[in-house]
Amino acid sequence: MKITNSMSEAKLIKDMQNMIPTAVHEKKDMKLCLRTSIRQMKTLKINPDDLVIVGGLIPQMPYCRANSRIFFKHCKRGDKLEVEVMLEQDKYLAQVFDPMRMTALHWTALRGYAEIASLLLKNTAFVDAIDCVFFI
Repeated sequence: MKITNSMSEAKLIKDMQNMIPTAVHEKKDMKLCLRTSIRQMKTLKINPDDLVIVGGLIPQMPYCRANSRIFFKHCKRGDKLEVEVMLEQDKYLAQVFDPMRMTALHWTALRGYAEIASLLLKNTAFVDAIDCVFFI
């Protein structure tokens, strides 16, 4: 029997909810993380059955993709053409974050580079990404 998409999502949600700690503060953090992960999967159009490849698409560590430091440098400088070229080569650079958990979208918005921010959004940059400043 083939499991439908909604059944797979329901099973995934139930399995992840079973991992949520009982402490109230930790529970809120885990629910936020769960909701964010599900939104990211939907944004990238990832089927829950294909979760094996998610680790390669959704960054787990700062600067985890090749050339991500150079990509950030161009985003911070406002080098739209360079950013565009790099995104054509690797569209998943739009999801990478730095050690402060700031994404390229954070940096471009902070510096007022609206055209680059728009470009990142077209390349599925995560609008729900939270940087370390959020936790202070």
